[in-house]
Amino acid sequence: MQALLDLLAENDDDGWIRIVDASWFDDDLKLEVIIHLDGDRPAESWEIECTGVVEELICSDGAAGLSLSAEAPCLKWFLEPEVSITFSDNDMSPEALLALVTSCCYAVMGDLDCLERGLNGAPSLDGIVRSRYGLLGRFPATLAARIGDSLKDRPIRAGMLPGRLPQRWDGIAHANYPPLQVLELGRSYVIGQQFHAQRALGVEENRCFV
Repeated sequence: MQALLDLLAENDDDGWIRIVDASWFDDDLKLEVIIHLDGDRPAESWEIECTGVVEELICSDGAAGLSLSAEAPCLKWFLEPEVSITFSDNDMSPEALLALVTSCCYAVMGDLDCLERGLNGAPSLDGIVRSRYGLLGRFPATLAARIGDSLKDRPIRAGMLPGRLPQRWDGIAHANYPPLQVLELGRSYVIGQQFHAQRALGVEENRCFV
């Protein structure tokens, strides 16, 4: 994988990469990517083997590069305890409560996808934020702590239930997730256990980029 990352780093000014094919084999995913290098160098075809995939989003958009990280915020959904936040005696306006949770989501996770993922129900002013009491949502421990701290000294009584590590079915029993990494390429991402890349041999590389 490092060879591919180094290649893209050397061509970060003019390089361009796009996913052109994806194939599943049980929980493993193989991506074929085409890399357009700078100057007059021909495009190259690479294959990325993703093993133990737990979540992915594949788009056909091109990107200037890709990254591989074991510290990305999106991994918190799998590796941190999931904490439920309950509330009662809510005198906050729906606008204020939704804005507070939205701000915390962006500060901790770097995007707003976690709002739909963690909030109890749709993230709208007619949703849970309008209620006087209930389950606000379930969030990774880091994000839950941020929301809990932000609700202090507000006209609402909030509490956090003991967290539990997320689990998945491994074919025999429910088990905690193993160490994970996330491969990101533009809007595309793959969360899995291991990633390996190699130059594809015998594959036509003179393809059109659209």
